[in-house]
Amino acid sequence: MKYSLIFSLFMASNISVLALTTEAKLNIAISNIASAIEDISDSKNSAIKILVKKELSKELVEDAMEMEATIMGLRSVGMLPISEMYELQTNKEQKFYKTYQYLDVKDSISLVNYSAKLSTIYPISIHLVEGLDGQLWLTTRDIQSIISQHQSSPKYIQEILYRAKAIAEKIMKSGATAILD
Repeated sequence: MKYSLIFSLFMASNISVLALTTEAKLNIAISNIASAIEDISDSKNSAIKILVKKELSKELVEDAMEMEATIMGLRSVGMLPISEMYELQTNKEQKFYKTYQYLDVKDSISLVNYSAKLSTIYPISIHLVEGLDGQLWLTTRDIQSIISQHQSSPKYIQEILYRAKAIAEKIMKSGATAILD
């Protein structure tokens, strides 16, 4: 009888622990799902994505973007062939992915002198990526939320932010169509 009482208490405590563990796991799962939904809704408008004309080669897209940036007086400050680097490191083939960066030196310095947080605006990063279907896309970060947060900033800061967004979109449009504005 003594052993059956101990066994019963032991089983009851294990069931309680099991129930708490299961409940904790469910709470964690629900929290993770809620976070994922929040991330999706937060990122819904956080990128600008433009389809590249099918007949354009990667090289033509790159050349058109470089020419547009030069015409606009921007400096090309970086290019990183990410998929190529991945293939070299892993010996695994990867869909095309390359990043290009452009800088307006004066605007960049003006933003940083106003707020270090705004250093994320320049250089503008544009990504040429190959989709699952083989179609090329140009993407960049949409800075509209940053623009919205700085409505009370001095007018010259607001102008720089709007200009940075327009610059990214113009370079991407030129790359996606191979037509310079």
